[in-house]
Amino acid sequence: MMMKFSREQLYQEIWEISAKQVANKYGLNYPALLKKCKEHSIPLPNGRYWYNKNNGLDIQGLTVALPSSNVKEIEVEKQTVKSKKEKVTLRENLSTHEEVKEVDAVSSIEQSSVKFSFDVDGVRSSLDYLENEKIETIISVLSTFEVKENKRLHKKVSSYKESVVKWNKRVKAAERNYYDSRYQRNTL
Repeated sequence: MMMKFSREQLYQEIWEISAKQVANKYGLNYPALLKKCKEHSIPLPNGRYWYNKNNGLDIQGLTVALPSSNVKEIEVEKQTVKSKKEKVTLRENLSTHEEVKEVDAVSSIEQSSVKFSFDVDGVRSSLDYLENEKIETIISVLSTFEVKENKRLHKKVSSYKESVVKWNKRVKAAERNYYDSRYQRNTL
């Protein structure tokens, strides 16, 4: 599976958002993209350029102009990863880059956050010791809560998760026969 770009368009996008970002944006094989840039003499920005650009410093002396060439279009190999299979199949059916951008935007929104669903009656019954106003505020906050799949857990949550795993292992070891070599008294 290949994707076509005009040489000028590829140069502009690489100098605007970086080669790695372009590869991620269009689902391209990053090493293949770098190889094609080298073959068709498309200059790549260096680290100093990105540092200056990200910090609002002068980048005029660091920008390298696109040298002239007879090549107008470049074909770059797409990335074939199982987790991105849906995006790849959607891209096969589309012809222009604008449509690909729209599909990426829609799919990233759908995958980035999932609405948190919960049992309202279960929450009310488990919090019946609180005042009704406090219960309603808790329910209203929970109803607006969104779970983001790509987000890391807070360090306190991840440490708690590790302690629960450790506790479960110790409980399992404590339930074994006293003469079993894997027996361990639960001292947690």
